[in-house]
Amino acid sequence: EETREAISAGITAQMGRPLAQARGEIDGLLERFYYLCDIAPKTLAPDAIPEKENFHREIIHEPHGVVLIIAAWNYPLLIAASGVAGALLAGNAVLLKHSTRTLSIGEHFEKAFGQLGAQDGLVQHVVMDHANTARLIEEGDVQHVAFTGSVSGGSEIYASAAKRYFDCNLELGGKDGAYVAPDADIAQSAAMLVDGAMYNSGQCCCGIERVYVHSDVYDEFLAACLPLVEGYVLGDPLDAATTQGPLAVASSAKLMEEQVAEAVESGGKLLVGGKTRRI
Repeated sequence: EETREAISAGITAQMGRPLAQARGEIDGLLERFYYLCDIAPKTLAPDAIPEKENFHREIIHEPHGVVLIIAAWNYPLLIAASGVAGALLAGNAVLLKHSTRTLSIGEHFEKAFGQLGAQDGLVQHVVMDHANTARLIEEGDVQHVAFTGSVSGGSEIYASAAKRYFDCNLELGGKDGAYVAPDADIAQSAAMLVDGAMYNSGQCCCGIERVYVHSDVYDEFLAACLPLVEGYVLGDPLDAATTQGPLAVASSAKLMEEQVAEAVESGGKLLVGGKTRRI
């Protein structure tokens, strides 16, 4: 709580999410930490096996040792939180490699756990390029890897872990679609799907990228979505009035313009936006 504003400002400055929304991610992190702490005793308890004469049988959950967490930038607190908290509760030490776009968040994790008075160096934030990350996995004293990021990145991580015959946990990018059925609540569907597509400027692994709408409700759904999209206020993410911040990387804006142009050339209709703006 003491560093809430500094952490929120860091998220906003580094990846462009509006400050009010960045503050909300801290609440999500705390909720996730508390939940993992609540379920840890039962989850980590030995699994009982049916008794067998002359045998004692149980499955014991033992720590890996050192767990490398490679966290993505688009939800810099929540993505790192699951891996860090889970690894620590299971008795491991953590090396946290945060995205180069949100390095200060990795530093906040290290400082926060360092202030608990637990074992020194229990959580360490490391800054490495891809080549040295692969070398650490293949040659270092790491027993497990948890990675969140692209499919191509996940393939490289998996290949490096396989060289030492240990497993890794991968959460990779998605291509998420939605379907609006003819009996759907149109107002609710529009609100949920527009938010799912627009939140975090669309930079979510589970963000809605396309919507299939039944022809019977197509016009009604479109009419419900349009004012919601037009209602977003694009601007300085430090401004309280801003509800849509910039993309984290300038090249992404160029890619989006190209995608819009391709869609229009293919017969799509542009109803709102479609051009980049400097803020």
